[in-house]
Amino acid sequence: MTKVASRSLLCALCFTFLVGCGDQSGPAGETQALTHRALAAVMLDHLPHDTTSRGASWRDEDTPHLKISTDFRYPAGANDDGDLVQVSVTPAEPDTNDTGQAQQVIDQSRTADCPTGKQAASCVVLANDAEGILLLTWWEQEPQEDPGGFRLSHVRATETVEALSSGPTLRRDPREADLHVTVEMLRKVVTDPRIALAATPEVLSAGEDADSWKGGEPDPEAYDRVPQSGIGLTSAYLAVAENHELFREAVPSPHTSLLGPDAIGGRLLPSGEGRGDGVTIDILATAETTPSFPDNLCQIIAAVDCAASHVRVSANVSWWLEVSADQKQAVMWVARLSPDRDSVLVRAEGPISDTEYAPFDLGLVMFDDALQEPGRLGMTTTKETLEWSLADYIAEMEAYEREYEEEERKRQVEIDQG
Repeated sequence: MTKVASRSLLCALCFTFLVGCGDQSGPAGETQALTHRALAAVMLDHLPHDTTSRGASWRDEDTPHLKISTDFRYPAGANDDGDLVQVSVTPAEPDTNDTGQAQQVIDQSRTADCPTGKQAASCVVLANDAEGILLLTWWEQEPQEDPGGFRLSHVRATETVEALSSGPTLRRDPREADLHVTVEMLRKVVTDPRIALAATPEVLSAGEDADSWKGGEPDPEAYDRVPQSGIGLTSAYLAVAENHELFREAVPSPHTSLLGPDAIGGRLLPSGEGRGDGVTIDILATAETTPSFPDNLCQIIAAVDCAASHVRVSANVSWWLEVSADQKQAVMWVARLSPDRDSVLVRAEGPISDTEYAPFDLGLVMFDDALQEPGRLGMTTTKETLEWSLADYIAEMEAYEREYEEEERKRQVEIDQG
């Protein structure tokens, strides 16, 4: 049986030094893990209450596991999901049980230059004291691209509290701008001592009472590694390619047996919409690594003139192409053969524009990206990826489109009626 690591267990062990053991119903006076909703309750003590949405921030597997982040949305223009205010708390990287290392976090921040680049075009130190360093960074509007925004960062010994404001058009120093959510409001938020990963019972209780909460808290086990499935391989590929609209269904692959009895495989059936019309994709995986992988891969995939059409994309990824006699259809096989990773084979079949561009018509670039990304395609995956469903995604998008069309219809009626 495949052995997989539990990230939630690692997080629990890692978090012990901050909040101790036990659940959030610990003894009175004992700090417990901060929740997204408790963070919202403290935010509401300093920010306007006319939000259109209050919930946990979206996260992915690259988000620090102990990070707590909450989003508020405020009214904006038509066809807009609202101006965003996001507050987050992230643990410091050093071992904060070590007083010396913890202090280095603040010391290094005090000597470091302000961030540079598009997302921090301007920067100023607002405070530098025993509680930490407070930075204000902002970037101004880029017409048709970015309305601008600002961020406050309070770097403490054990954690960093950040507040992001994005949505309102910003053309100057945000301290001088007429904003619904001001710099001073967010300064009070990030410097509030109640906002800490180790929260008091009072803060947690206030969170339970916070109203208009839409939820969205992440599953603590969402990024645990679990055994992969054939359909799950297609989900893992789509997470990289982000071309969901090209496919209508994920089903088991009829080619799975090519890699042996222990292989897994899934197939993506084309929707016939957009670029890549009619391309059917099969993704197969086996735990066999290169040394024990069948030597004659060309014989396994039964490609025509395989040796002549073999091209190496990178150190571990190679591809083969078979074009039909009329040069209108092609089959491409892409393989990842590695001495220390699961072996993966991708098959793409569909129409091509011409022989020269056939690999790109069939998706070679996306396959290479997915095969190269660590932990993406193989015999294990994340719990979230395994549970994701293309059918559910399509249903959600169709419901969203119907809702949007209905809103547009109502808006047009209002216009027609004057």
